[in-house]
Amino acid sequence: YEACIMGIEEAIDLRIKNIDIYGDSALVINQIKGEWETRHAGLIPYRDYARRLLTFFNKVELHHIPRDENQMADALATLSSMYRVNRRNEIPTI
Repeated sequence: YEACIMGIEEAIDLRIKNIDIYGDSALVINQIKGEWETRHAGLIPYRDYARRLLTFFNKVELHHIPRDENQMADALATLSSMYRVNRRNEIPTI
């Protein structure tokens, strides 16, 4: 959920109005879409927050991509989880 939320927040900051979200977690994608029940109480705040964030967009599409069909994204996610961000890593606004 946290990675999905971070991506949505970034899209809001960039003032994107139409968003296609691709994720390898069927649980996250289907719970946000409302197709699956959220049984774990600890996930409900994440689901609700993600849904609130999606109200900032005119058009939203969520897609589940199985991890074994998306090796590049999986590798990038692994690399990004090892990268620490600080002020020196920020890209200056043009």
